[in-house]
Formats: sequence, C-alpha cells, structure tokens
Amino acid sequence: MLCDTAVELVRELQRDSWLPPYNSGSVNQVVKETLEVYQSAAETMRDKPNEEDRTHWDILQMTTQMACLERNKRCVMAYHKHRAEEIMRVRWECGTSVMQQELQERLSAQELQLSNDYDRLLSNYMINIGEDISMDMEPPRSTKITVRVLKDYGEIATMEGSINLVRNSEHYVRRIDVQHLIRQGYLEHVSS
Repeated sequence: MLCDTAVELVRELQRDSWLPPYNSGSVNQVVKETLEVYQSAAETMRDKPNEEDRTHWDILQMTTQMACLERNKRCVMAYHKHRAEEIMRVRWECGTSVMQQELQERLSAQELQLSNDYDRLLSNYMINIGEDISMDMEPPRSTKITVRVLKDYGEIATMEGSINLVRNSEHYVRRIDVQHLIRQGYLEHVSS
C-alpha cells in the first residue's frame, strides 16, 4: 500500500534504544515509490490539462497522490533529521566524536561523514573561543569551582600556576583546568 514503507521507517526509530542500522533499502524504495506516484500524477495532468475534462475520480486520484507524496517526503525527512540529531547529541554528551564501534556500524557513510564534520566544526569553534562548551549540558554558574581531591594526582599546571593535588585537599580552580580530572574520578566538584 502507498506510504507504508515511509511510515515503517519512522516506526523503526521508535523501536530501537539508540538508532537502528541505516535502512538504505527502504529509503530507496520510498524514493522510487514517490517518483512513480509523481509520474502518475503528472501523466494525469498532461492527459487532461483542462479542469473541465477531469472527472471526480481524476481529482480524487490526484489529491490522494499528492497527499502520498507529502507523507513520503515528511517521513523520509523525519527519519534523516532524527538520525542527524542523535549523532550530534552523542557528540555533546561524550565530549568527542569518537563513538563505540557498535554505534558506528549503524551509521551510513554520509552519517559518519556528518559526525566527523560536526566534530571538526565544533572543535574548531571551541578552539577559537578558548572554551570547551561541551563540558556541561547546562551553563555553569561560574567559571571557577571548588573541588575535593579523591585520589592523589600530583602537581598540575593551570593558567593561575601550579597546584599539588593531594588526597582530601580542596582547591578553588577554573573549571576548564580540572574538568578532565573530575571525569576521570580524581576530583569531585564540591557544591557550595
């Protein structure tokens, strides 16, 4: 039936925990169906260019065909938009475009290219502004935070000088200087 394949593409996205493997077969089938429906509608228009020559059946058929074209277009666009948004979301959550191999296997070549291009764009932007904006999903209240050392780490160099990170000591430092150590479990952010 018309539009079933396009609707099934959107349903696929709802069934999987992240993204299902890219379904190029169904996407190509929807494109082929869309072209066939368009050609059929165009043929009706060519055969009966004057409205008075068209029967109610012709008008109903063309209206149905146009609705099918729109639905197919919306479904395929929603499918690709959702997949692109998920790829970009992973970049923000992980702080890098390095994805697990099992996730990469689910992407098409174009989606892998999107992931790489988006990572490069975001990385260049962060370098240009001098801030890692992917550190927090919510804006920080301050650029400096108080941290407690959970494991001895030793001395680190910051923009404000050296700091010796000894277990159970607390320090007031720039978030960007220690964020990686918080992620690795050496430090914890102390709420004020």
